[in-house]
Amino acid sequence: MSKIAQRTAFGESLIEAGEKYNDLLVVDADLGGATKVSTFAQKFPERSFNVGIAEQNGISVATGMAFNGYRPFMASFGVFSASRSDQIRIAAYSEAPIVIVGTHIGLTGKDGATHQALEDIGLLSSLPNMNIFQPTDCVETREIVKYLAGGEGRDMLAYLRLSRHPQRDVFDEDHKFMFNKAATLNSTKNPQGVVFTTGDIALKVLDATTALSKKNYPLDVLSFSTLKPIDKEAIINYAEKGMPIITVEEHNPTGGLGSRVCEVVAERGLPSKVLRLGVDGFGGSGDPADLYRKFGLDAQGIADSVENFIYD
Repeated sequence: MSKIAQRTAFGESLIEAGEKYNDLLVVDADLGGATKVSTFAQKFPERSFNVGIAEQNGISVATGMAFNGYRPFMASFGVFSASRSDQIRIAAYSEAPIVIVGTHIGLTGKDGATHQALEDIGLLSSLPNMNIFQPTDCVETREIVKYLAGGEGRDMLAYLRLSRHPQRDVFDEDHKFMFNKAATLNSTKNPQGVVFTTGDIALKVLDATTALSKKNYPLDVLSFSTLKPIDKEAIINYAEKGMPIITVEEHNPTGGLGSRVCEVVAERGLPSKVLRLGVDGFGGSGDPADLYRKFGLDAQGIADSVENFIYD
Protein backbone atom coordinates (compact mmCIF):
# COMPACT_ATOMS: atom_id res chain seq x y z
CA MET A 1 0.00 0.00 0.00
CA SER A 2 1.46 3.35 -1.03
CA LYS A 3 1.89 6.03 1.58
CA ILE A 4 1.09 9.67 0.91
CA ALA A 5 0.32 12.57 3.22
CA GLN A 6 -3.10 14.06 3.79
CA ARG A 7 -1.89 17.37 2.35
CA THR A 8 -1.01 15.55 -0.90
CA ALA A 9 -4.41 13.89 -1.08
CA PHE A 10 -5.95 17.31 -0.45
CA GLY A 11 -4.06 18.86 -3.39
CA GLU A 12 -5.08 16.05 -5.71
CA SER A 13 -8.71 16.21 -4.61
CA LEU A 14 -8.79 19.96 -5.05
CA ILE A 15 -7.90 19.59 -8.73
CA GLU A 16 -10.66 17.02 -9.20
CA ALA A 17 -13.13 19.36 -7.51
CA GLY A 18 -11.90 22.27 -9.63
CA GLU A 19 -12.58 20.33 -12.80
CA LYS A 20 -16.14 19.76 -11.65
CA TYR A 21 -16.96 23.11 -10.07
CA ASN A 22 -16.04 26.29 -11.94
CA ASP A 23 -16.76 28.44 -8.90
CA LEU A 24 -14.04 26.80 -6.78
CA LEU A 25 -11.15 29.18 -6.05
CA VAL A 26 -7.92 28.82 -4.09
CA VAL A 27 -6.27 31.49 -1.95
CA ASP A 28 -2.63 30.75 -1.14
CA ALA A 29 -0.53 32.44 1.56
CA ASP A 30 2.72 31.80 -0.31
CA LEU A 31 2.99 28.23 0.92
CA GLY A 32 1.49 26.47 -2.09
CA GLY A 33 4.34 24.00 -2.42
CA ALA A 34 3.94 22.87 1.17
CA THR A 35 0.13 22.92 1.32
CA LYS A 36 -0.05 21.31 -2.15
CA VAL A 37 -2.32 23.96 -3.69
CA SER A 38 0.45 24.82 -6.16
CA THR A 39 -0.74 22.02 -8.43
CA PHE A 40 -4.20 23.62 -8.52
CA ALA A 41 -2.55 26.92 -9.47
CA GLN A 42 -0.75 25.25 -12.36
CA LYS A 43 -3.99 23.72 -13.60
CA PHE A 44 -6.23 26.72 -12.95
CA PRO A 45 -4.06 29.86 -12.77
CA GLU A 46 -7.06 32.13 -13.32
CA ARG A 47 -8.70 30.69 -10.19
CA SER A 48 -5.66 30.83 -7.90
CA PHE A 49 -4.63 33.84 -5.84
CA ASN A 50 -1.38 34.16 -3.89
CA VAL A 51 -1.78 36.90 -1.28
CA GLY A 52 1.74 36.48 0.07
CA ILE A 53 2.65 35.82 3.69
CA ALA A 54 -0.56 37.44 4.93
CA GLU A 55 -3.14 34.91 6.09
CA GLN A 56 -5.29 37.66 7.58
CA ASN A 57 -5.58 39.20 4.11
CA GLY A 58 -6.26 35.77 2.65
CA ILE A 59 -9.18 35.20 5.01
CA SER A 60 -10.64 38.60 4.10
CA VAL A 61 -10.15 38.03 0.36
CA ALA A 62 -11.76 34.58 0.60
CA THR A 63 -14.71 36.05 2.50
CA GLY A 64 -15.25 38.64 -0.23
CA MET A 65 -15.06 35.94 -2.88
CA ALA A 66 -17.63 33.83 -1.05
CA PHE A 67 -20.13 36.67 -1.00
CA ASN A 68 -19.69 37.05 -4.75
CA GLY A 69 -20.81 33.52 -5.49
CA TYR A 70 -17.54 31.59 -5.28
CA ARG A 71 -16.40 28.68 -3.12
CA PRO A 72 -12.89 29.60 -1.88
CA PHE A 73 -10.37 27.37 -0.10
CA MET A 74 -7.79 29.45 1.81
CA ALA A 75 -4.71 27.34 2.58
CA SER A 76 -1.71 27.82 4.85
CA PHE A 77 -0.02 26.06 7.76
CA GLY A 78 -2.58 25.44 10.49
CA VAL A 79 -0.59 27.42 13.04
CA PHE A 80 -1.00 30.51 10.84
CA SER A 81 -4.35 30.06 9.09
CA ALA A 82 -6.24 29.31 12.31
CA SER A 83 -4.76 32.14 14.38
CA ARG A 84 -6.04 35.12 12.38
CA SER A 85 -8.82 35.57 14.91
CA ASP A 86 -10.12 39.01 13.91
CA GLN A 87 -10.69 38.08 10.28
CA ILE A 88 -12.01 34.59 11.03
CA ARG A 89 -14.37 35.99 13.64
CA ILE A 90 -15.85 38.36 11.05
CA ALA A 91 -16.16 35.47 8.60
CA ALA A 92 -18.03 33.49 11.26
CA TYR A 93 -20.22 36.46 12.15
CA SER A 94 -21.04 36.90 8.47
CA GLU A 95 -21.58 33.14 7.98
CA ALA A 96 -19.16 33.29 5.06
CA PRO A 97 -19.02 29.97 3.18
CA ILE A 98 -15.25 29.63 3.01
CA VAL A 99 -12.96 26.69 3.76
CA ILE A 100 -9.89 27.50 5.85
CA VAL A 101 -7.27 24.80 5.37
CA GLY A 102 -4.54 24.23 7.94
CA THR A 103 -1.78 21.80 7.02
CA HIS A 104 1.28 20.75 9.04
CA ILE A 105 -0.76 20.25 12.18
CA GLY A 106 0.61 18.42 15.19
CA LEU A 107 4.17 17.23 15.73
CA THR A 108 5.56 17.91 12.25
CA GLY A 109 9.19 17.60 13.36
CA LYS A 110 11.82 19.82 11.79
CA ASP A 111 9.57 22.90 11.49
CA GLY A 112 9.70 23.32 15.26
CA ALA A 113 7.28 24.61 17.86
CA THR A 114 6.52 27.90 16.11
CA HIS A 115 5.18 26.05 13.07
CA GLN A 116 3.29 23.23 14.82
CA ALA A 117 -0.45 23.75 15.24
CA LEU A 118 -1.40 22.29 18.61
CA GLU A 119 -4.08 24.73 19.76
CA ASP A 120 -5.94 25.53 16.53
CA ILE A 121 -9.05 23.48 17.34
CA GLY A 122 -9.41 25.35 20.62
CA LEU A 123 -8.94 28.71 18.93
CA LEU A 124 -11.73 28.10 16.44
CA SER A 125 -14.20 25.81 18.20
CA SER A 126 -15.80 28.57 20.26
CA LEU A 127 -16.77 30.56 17.15
CA PRO A 128 -20.44 30.32 16.17
CA ASN A 129 -21.10 28.92 12.68
CA MET A 130 -17.68 27.24 12.52
CA ASN A 131 -17.41 23.59 11.46
CA ILE A 132 -14.14 21.72 12.11
CA PHE A 133 -12.89 18.62 10.29
CA GLN A 134 -9.85 16.37 10.74
CA PRO A 135 -9.72 13.30 8.49
CA THR A 136 -8.35 9.99 9.69
CA ASP A 137 -6.43 9.25 6.50
CA CYS A 138 -6.12 10.15 2.82
CA VAL A 139 -9.28 8.29 1.88
CA GLU A 140 -11.28 10.41 4.27
CA THR A 141 -9.40 13.55 3.21
CA ARG A 142 -10.65 13.10 -0.33
CA GLU A 143 -14.18 12.45 0.90
CA ILE A 144 -14.23 15.59 3.04
CA VAL A 145 -12.89 17.75 0.19
CA LYS A 146 -15.69 16.45 -2.02
CA TYR A 147 -18.20 17.15 0.74
CA LEU A 148 -16.99 20.73 1.20
CA ALA A 149 -16.40 21.51 -2.47
CA GLY A 150 -19.71 20.39 -3.92
CA GLY A 151 -21.56 18.17 -1.49
CA GLU A 152 -23.89 18.97 1.37
CA GLY A 153 -21.13 20.95 3.07
CA ARG A 154 -20.44 23.43 0.26
CA ASP A 155 -22.25 26.27 2.05
CA MET A 156 -20.39 25.76 5.34
CA LEU A 157 -17.78 27.89 7.00
CA ALA A 158 -15.23 25.19 7.70
CA TYR A 159 -11.74 24.56 9.04
CA LEU A 160 -10.00 21.53 7.55
CA ARG A 161 -7.05 20.25 9.61
CA LEU A 162 -4.46 18.16 7.71
CA SER A 163 -1.20 16.42 8.57
CA ARG A 164 2.03 16.34 6.55
CA HIS A 165 3.23 12.79 7.36
CA PRO A 166 3.00 10.15 4.60
CA GLN A 167 1.18 7.23 6.22
CA ARG A 168 -0.81 4.19 5.23
CA ASP A 169 -4.58 4.49 5.04
CA VAL A 170 -6.92 3.21 7.72
CA PHE A 171 -10.01 2.95 5.52
CA ASP A 172 -10.69 1.05 2.32
CA GLU A 173 -11.31 3.05 -0.84
CA ASP A 174 -15.05 2.48 -0.55
CA HIS A 175 -15.25 4.29 2.80
CA LYS A 176 -17.83 7.09 2.85
CA PHE A 177 -17.44 10.10 5.09
CA MET A 178 -20.51 10.88 7.20
CA PHE A 179 -20.82 14.35 8.66
CA ASN A 180 -20.83 14.39 12.47
CA LYS A 181 -20.62 10.60 12.73
CA ALA A 182 -17.70 8.93 14.47
CA ALA A 183 -16.25 5.95 12.63
CA THR A 184 -15.57 2.71 14.49
CA LEU A 185 -12.00 1.57 13.80
CA ASN A 186 -12.01 -1.35 16.21
CA SER A 187 -14.89 -3.10 17.93
CA THR A 188 -14.56 -5.82 20.57
CA LYS A 189 -17.10 -8.15 22.10
CA ASN A 190 -16.71 -7.01 25.68
CA PRO A 191 -14.68 -3.79 25.67
CA GLN A 192 -13.08 -2.74 28.93
CA GLY A 193 -12.70 0.83 27.68
CA VAL A 194 -12.83 2.97 24.57
CA VAL A 195 -10.30 5.21 22.85
CA PHE A 196 -11.58 8.26 20.99
CA THR A 197 -9.14 9.77 18.53
CA THR A 198 -8.95 12.16 15.59
CA GLY A 199 -6.58 12.44 12.64
CA ASP A 200 -3.91 10.04 11.46
CA ILE A 201 -2.58 9.45 14.97
CA ALA A 202 -5.33 6.81 14.81
CA LEU A 203 -2.69 4.49 13.36
CA LYS A 204 -0.64 4.71 16.55
CA VAL A 205 -3.80 4.21 18.60
CA LEU A 206 -4.62 1.06 16.66
CA ASP A 207 -1.08 -0.25 17.15
CA ALA A 208 -1.37 0.48 20.87
CA THR A 209 -4.75 -1.22 21.30
CA THR A 210 -3.59 -4.22 19.26
CA ALA A 211 -0.69 -4.65 21.67
CA LEU A 212 -3.06 -4.35 24.64
CA SER A 213 -5.44 -6.91 23.15
CA LYS A 214 -2.62 -9.44 23.30
CA LYS A 215 -2.59 -8.87 27.05
CA ASN A 216 -6.36 -9.54 27.15
CA TYR A 217 -7.24 -5.86 27.42
CA PRO A 218 -9.98 -5.42 24.77
CA LEU A 219 -10.65 -1.82 23.74
CA ASP A 220 -12.90 -0.18 21.17
CA VAL A 221 -11.50 2.62 19.00
CA LEU A 222 -13.53 5.40 17.39
CA SER A 223 -12.29 8.21 15.15
CA PHE A 224 -13.94 11.63 15.09
CA SER A 225 -13.35 13.34 11.75
CA THR A 226 -15.98 15.97 12.56
CA LEU A 227 -14.87 17.84 15.66
CA LYS A 228 -17.44 20.62 15.58
CA PRO A 229 -20.18 19.68 15.82
CA ILE A 230 -19.29 16.43 17.54
CA ASP A 231 -21.05 13.07 17.58
CA LYS A 232 -22.54 13.25 21.06
CA GLU A 233 -24.46 10.02 20.58
CA ALA A 234 -21.25 8.05 20.11
CA ILE A 235 -19.77 9.52 23.30
CA ILE A 236 -22.92 8.98 25.34
CA ASN A 237 -23.19 5.38 24.15
CA TYR A 238 -20.01 4.54 26.08
CA ALA A 239 -20.21 7.09 28.89
CA GLU A 240 -23.66 6.09 30.08
CA LYS A 241 -22.25 2.60 30.73
CA GLY A 242 -19.50 4.07 32.90
CA MET A 243 -16.91 2.93 30.37
CA PRO A 244 -13.40 4.36 30.87
CA ILE A 245 -12.69 6.79 28.03
CA ILE A 246 -9.31 7.80 26.65
CA THR A 247 -8.90 10.58 24.09
CA VAL A 248 -5.78 10.76 21.91
CA GLU A 249 -4.97 13.71 19.66
CA GLU A 250 -2.14 15.76 18.19
CA HIS A 251 -3.42 18.87 19.94
CA ASN A 252 -3.42 20.34 23.40
CA PRO A 253 -5.95 18.34 25.45
CA THR A 254 -7.45 21.69 26.47
CA GLY A 255 -9.76 22.89 23.73
CA GLY A 256 -9.43 19.81 21.56
CA LEU A 257 -11.18 16.46 21.30
CA GLY A 258 -10.52 15.70 24.97
CA SER A 259 -12.27 18.85 26.11
CA ARG A 260 -15.20 18.28 23.79
CA VAL A 261 -15.68 14.74 25.10
CA CYS A 262 -15.49 15.91 28.72
CA GLU A 263 -18.12 18.56 28.03
CA VAL A 264 -20.55 15.93 26.78
CA VAL A 265 -19.87 13.60 29.72
CA ALA A 266 -20.22 16.39 32.29
CA GLU A 267 -23.33 17.95 30.74
CA ARG A 268 -25.14 14.60 30.93
CA GLY A 269 -23.79 13.77 34.39
CA LEU A 270 -22.45 10.45 33.14
CA PRO A 271 -20.20 8.22 35.28
CA SER A 272 -17.25 7.65 32.93
CA LYS A 273 -13.78 8.81 33.89
CA VAL A 274 -11.78 10.37 31.08
CA LEU A 275 -8.04 10.43 30.35
CA ARG A 276 -6.95 13.06 27.82
CA LEU A 277 -3.71 12.39 25.93
CA GLY A 278 -2.19 15.09 23.77
CA VAL A 279 0.54 17.73 23.74
CA ASP A 280 0.11 19.84 26.86
CA GLY A 281 2.35 22.68 25.76
CA PHE A 282 4.32 23.61 22.66
CA GLY A 283 5.98 21.08 20.39
CA GLY A 284 9.63 21.06 19.42
CA SER A 285 12.20 20.41 16.73
CA GLY A 286 13.36 16.92 15.95
CA ASP A 287 12.48 13.71 14.22
CA PRO A 288 8.71 13.19 14.48
CA ALA A 289 9.23 9.72 15.97
CA ASP A 290 11.30 11.25 18.76
CA LEU A 291 8.67 13.91 19.41
CA TYR A 292 5.87 11.35 19.60
CA ARG A 293 7.96 9.41 22.08
CA LYS A 294 8.75 12.53 24.12
CA PHE A 295 5.08 13.43 24.51
CA GLY A 296 3.94 9.84 25.08
CA LEU A 297 2.05 9.72 21.79
CA ASP A 298 3.89 6.86 20.13
CA ALA A 299 2.17 3.46 20.22
CA GLN A 300 4.10 2.36 23.31
CA GLY A 301 3.42 5.57 25.17
CA ILE A 302 -0.29 5.41 24.39
CA ALA A 303 -0.46 1.75 25.43
CA ASP A 304 1.33 2.47 28.72
CA SER A 305 -0.97 5.40 29.54
CA VAL A 306 -4.10 3.41 28.75
CA GLU A 307 -2.97 0.41 30.76
CA ASN A 308 -2.09 2.55 33.77
CA PHE A 309 -5.37 4.43 33.56
CA ILE A 310 -7.69 1.46 33.28
CA TYR A 311 -5.90 -1.43 34.90
CA ASP A 312 -3.67 -0.05 37.68
